[in-house]
Amino acid sequence: MITDLSIVVLGGTDLDDSVLSRAQGGRALDEGLDDALRAAHPTLTSVEIRRVDPRPVGELAVDLPAFVAQLDGADVVLRSVQPDLIGIETGAAFAAEFRDAMAAVIAAVKDTGARMFLLNGATYDPADTASCYVGGETTPLAIHRLALELIDLSMLDGISVIDADRLVAETGGASHVRGCLEYSPELCATIRDEIVFVLEDYGYFDDRPVLVQQGRRER
Repeated sequence: MITDLSIVVLGGTDLDDSVLSRAQGGRALDEGLDDALRAAHPTLTSVEIRRVDPRPVGELAVDLPAFVAQLDGADVVLRSVQPDLIGIETGAAFAAEFRDAMAAVIAAVKDTGARMFLLNGATYDPADTASCYVGGETTPLAIHRLALELIDLSMLDGISVIDADRLVAETGGASHVRGCLEYSPELCATIRDEIVFVLEDYGYFDDRPVLVQQGRRER
């Protein structure tokens, strides 16, 4: 059982809003992930939430030693795909580059002993009215591409993916998705609580070893 938990948040803004309280820099929640964890598990004596520079994953992969230095002491690393959707060229090549860079980052995180959890993005955007992609891909389509890559990475490397699309379907996209990767406070709280559930499922708060993230790549 862990009594001191250190969590590194790598962005993006959708994850920040779902993990950080307003007092910590989030824009949606009065109670952040640390508050929810303490409420659910009173035996926790310390929950550290540490936010680091949310650079695109390709930049992190270029200098892994510098990236790893930012994770010092972390038990959990949280990341969403949002930073990888800013100023990018979409398409199959973009998705392949993301996959390779993310695989390198995941391996580096696992080498430190931390577990990595990735939040995909809601593919519903109320402003997206595209009916074809002859003129270029939209951001929701790029999110679809990255979501597929995350599924493959979860099988290859054993990491867990927080499925924003499923949570949107359960809460209602029309009411709770305000724009591309912009969520209502209620949906942010749902994502926060899902992260709590996944950490519980891994055994962080039980008298058993924390689940090891191992996929086909390591077998």
